[in-house]
Amino acid sequence: MKIILALIVVLMLSISASAKPTVASAGPYNISFDLKAPNQPTVVTSSESDNESIMYYANVELDNKTVAGIGIISYNDWQDATFSSTSTRLKVLLLDAKNESGEIRDPTQTKRTIDGNNAEVESYVSAMTNSGVTNAEYWKDNKNSGYGQVLVGKTKVELISTLPKDLNENLLGTLSIEASMQPSTTTTTTGPNDVHKPNVAKPLVDANCMREWTELGYTPSQISWMGWCQLS
Repeated sequence: MKIILALIVVLMLSISASAKPTVASAGPYNISFDLKAPNQPTVVTSSESDNESIMYYANVELDNKTVAGIGIISYNDWQDATFSSTSTRLKVLLLDAKNESGEIRDPTQTKRTIDGNNAEVESYVSAMTNSGVTNAEYWKDNKNSGYGQVLVGKTKVELISTLPKDLNENLLGTLSIEASMQPSTTTTTTGPNDVHKPNVAKPLVDANCMREWTELGYTPSQISWMGWCQLS
């Protein structure tokens, strides 16, 4: 009986340890989420800037593989933060075009709440990797502009994930991003023990390259996650 009780205690401690949320800092923002995975993920954060904004990135690595990217875009000026029917329709048309070209398959677009905010989420299967991909975006600070139904905001969150369906849902369901009082501009690595270590210098981005990929329908977070426009 004592052995059984001891095993139950060990099991409960194991479950408690594996359920510990992941916490990281990206610039002035604290990021937390809980994948509820057996292994604790690692988060590598970095930042880059242009004349209009500062972009903070958090790449989530699990089992030595990058499985998600979270981008926080802090704009200098107010931006249109309205998820209008027109913008949604344009995203649907882009998904349909990629589907017809064979680049993706089984595309879907939905709306849901992430981090307490209204978000747009699109999912599909990448033909190149044959794995599921989820893109999501929402605004942290949107408010009414005073002009009809138009919303404005300065802080946008973009997310891309290739996690399995259950872990992806855990990420979307537990993600929390809050502004902190101590900005950090260095790139850091957060391991299982929440230890932050300086990593690499802040990368530079090719503005023309970013603009070209953005015109093709990709978000800054997706472009950064793929490393398409970083300057050596």
